[in-house]
Amino acid sequence: MNVIDFIKQHPIAMFLAIAFMWTWIAMAVILLSFPIGTNPTEIAPFFLILILIGGFGPSISGFIVTRIYYGKGSVWALLGKLKRWRVNIGWYFIALLMIPILAVITLFIVSAFGIPFPTSEQIFNVLLIGLIWPLLAALGEEFGWRGFALPKLQERYNALVARRPLNLLGGSSRQINYRLGYTRNNLST
Repeated sequence: MNVIDFIKQHPIAMFLAIAFMWTWIAMAVILLSFPIGTNPTEIAPFFLILILIGGFGPSISGFIVTRIYYGKGSVWALLGKLKRWRVNIGWYFIALLMIPILAVITLFIVSAFGIPFPTSEQIFNVLLIGLIWPLLAALGEEFGWRGFALPKLQERYNALVARRPLNLLGGSSRQINYRLGYTRNNLST
């Protein structure tokens, strides 16, 4: 049996294996590249690039397994789901702006407790990261989790049952990555 046939016989297992390997290899490079206790601000560009690369593991895995399992044109069909708007576009803007607005409000609240008031540059950076990071996170994960794995599981199970293992696996994967990064770099959680 070759790899293609194995993926076709076990699409969910192979999706998970590729997604986790991709993500955890990127995290391993981060953890092994810097001494314990390294200040993350000293490694920010490299660290952020690897986080981005690792964060795209579920979507990349979804594209690979979708192409192998469903055949030619299936990846374009998966990408075509981006065009489907299920609610009014205004709700997307509210969802997109919620994180940066809450982040800026948090900066102001924290400054009320004696932390120096944020500069306009700090506020801009928080707004920029708050706008860009959720978009990149969604693009990095949702084509895999919701675009491939969930519909595939829903062929056998109802939506509630199909979603449970994905929540458990996706959440535990993030927790492992965050805990390793935080504890290794002496960051509080």
